[in-house]
Amino acid sequence: MKNIIGHVFYQLAIIFFILFAGSKVFDIDADRPVDSIVEPSKHFTMIFNVFVLMTLFNEINCRKIHDEKNVFRGIFTNSTFCDIWIVTFIVQIIIAQYGSFVFSCVALTLEQWMWCLFFGVSVLLWHQVINLIPVTRHIPKLGVDDVDELALSVDLGPEEPSRLGASLT
Repeated sequence: MKNIIGHVFYQLAIIFFILFAGSKVFDIDADRPVDSIVEPSKHFTMIFNVFVLMTLFNEINCRKIHDEKNVFRGIFTNSTFCDIWIVTFIVQIIIAQYGSFVFSCVALTLEQWMWCLFFGVSVLLWHQVINLIPVTRHIPKLGVDDVDELALSVDLGPEEPSRLGASLT
């Protein structure tokens, strides 16, 4: 529970910071062009990109629970996770750079991309800070051991005999 609450506050703080102060800090136009309400802006593209990258890097944090410190331990043992993570990252680059009218995005500069990556990677560091918060009686801790995915077995019960002549119609 503390991880969820901690990341919610952190990610909201970053998004609101970029929303309200981003135009001054990153020297980008805060609004859409006056002559068109449908033209995309760098400001909103950056907000969208930071949100997606923070979520993407938080997926790495979500692999470990119970205050485990090394979120990268065993990351390459799950090739499906790695494949999905890489494809999502590549698709995000394509959407942010070439999304144009379809996704209301404008291509970001290299400096803006570096800021987006900085905020995205920062959730990995923030997760370590959250792990330093002791679990008290006010923050329930569910489970006590590391999760061993290979040791988990699922009993689906006895198999049903096939139903001859069964039909959906």
